[in-house]
Amino acid sequence: MSLEEKERILKDIFNNLEFVNEKDKSSVIAYISATIDTRERIDIENRRCKRS
Repeated sequence: MSLEEKERILKDIFNNLEFVNEKDKSSVIAYISATIDTRERIDIENRRCKRS
């Protein structure tokens, strides 16, 4: 799945949030949290590599 497709899907979800059932809401939140955690780990690793 391309980045553009993911962005479109997330925009659709947030534009129609009241139609998303509770089970799907937790999945969306988990996806976003994992994405943020991954980005932070990559940033930390990049900073470590720059110091070496």
